[in-house]
Amino acid sequence: MIKIYLLLPIINVMSLENFNLNNINIAKGKVNKVAVKLGILDSNATKKEKKKVTEKKVIKKLNKSLDKNIIESIVLDSSGNVINVKKNKNKDPNEEVQIKVKKKGKIKLLSTTFKTKKIKLKDKRFNRVNSNYVVKNKINNKNKKLKKLGNPNVFNLKDVSSSSSYSVAQAGCETDKYKIICFRRPDGNKDGKVRIKVIDKKTGKTVKQVDNLPLDHANGMTYNENTGTIYVTNCGEGSDAKKISYFSLNDLLNGGGVNIKTKKVKINGEAINVSAISYDNATNTMYVGAGDTIYALDHLGNATKISKIQSGVPQDIYANNGYLYVVRYNPNGKDSAVGINTISSKQENASLNIIDVYKNGKYVGSKTLKTGGENYELESLSYSGKGNKFTLYFNHKGTTNGSIGSVNISVPC
Repeated sequence: MIKIYLLLPIINVMSLENFNLNNINIAKGKVNKVAVKLGILDSNATKKEKKKVTEKKVIKKLNKSLDKNIIESIVLDSSGNVINVKKNKNKDPNEEVQIKVKKKGKIKLLSTTFKTKKIKLKDKRFNRVNSNYVVKNKINNKNKKLKKLGNPNVFNLKDVSSSSSYSVAQAGCETDKYKIICFRRPDGNKDGKVRIKVIDKKTGKTVKQVDNLPLDHANGMTYNENTGTIYVTNCGEGSDAKKISYFSLNDLLNGGGVNIKTKKVKINGEAINVSAISYDNATNTMYVGAGDTIYALDHLGNATKISKIQSGVPQDIYANNGYLYVVRYNPNGKDSAVGINTISSKQENASLNIIDVYKNGKYVGSKTLKTGGENYELESLSYSGKGNKFTLYFNHKGTTNGSIGSVNISVPC
């Protein structure tokens, strides 16, 4: 049994399976105290011995001890700094672990208890929200003034051909080897079937194409590199709407049937229509966009509000290490976030190509992309893994093509 204690308001019910303190500091003057509690420093140590004990060494030991379930409690101050720990003398792996947050000398606790072993998932690939999410938010929400985001030029824009039967490029994501783009049927066709093309990143050639997949509208797509799983949002009008579909990349590449599983996203037990999705591999957190709101999901598909978007509709999300890059479509005139009139602006397709950046749920700025005179609508983006370069996935409107381009975004990723 695991018990979690957090400051109100509580964000979600979460497991301590993957809890990690690498992003947490030890409060000033408390390194030696914590080291003594962990048994890596004697209480009667000399000044010379105390100086040899570094914060890095103590946190490493703390993580190792926590993984072995021999910590009874960890106390954090209101800034998220470790100020005390208590070891579990019995070293019983079933012993309760407590995370306490101390504020102004008092500890305000809300207790949520559950038995991890009794939760049976239909598919373990659908990961739960990372247990570290709340604590990281408490620590990393210091506002940093980022550079003016500006309106960068898109480069290396290349078409990916499709067909009149699958003519609307709708979503994209990438792995270390592939860029993946999804085409849906035209609006008049209501069967919800889609085509997925897998493109080799080195050669630019299509290595796999799979048709007739039931991924209704397929508005958003993401990839979990830890499990090799692709997730797609179904937000159309068919029987598969109001669900997230997920399946193995290996299934997609190796031919035969793609084993597609689905899960509903719920608020207060009621399914909602999700248009955007991203799995943050760095923090083990799944995000979705629905209506005008970004949510985090737990393993059962229950949605917890993270942030409202600026305006318009979230086309898709890319999440990395606490940053959210929201692809937003806003055809409704003035946009105060971007600072332009999206109807009268001379900038091509400004209303179709807006990226909003959030840091731990807080809005920090927007970008509009310059794509030239062609009619491109941005649908998805992902991080290319190089410097500050992102991959962009466009619907090349008026054609049967999708397009993949690149952009440099000068914010941390």
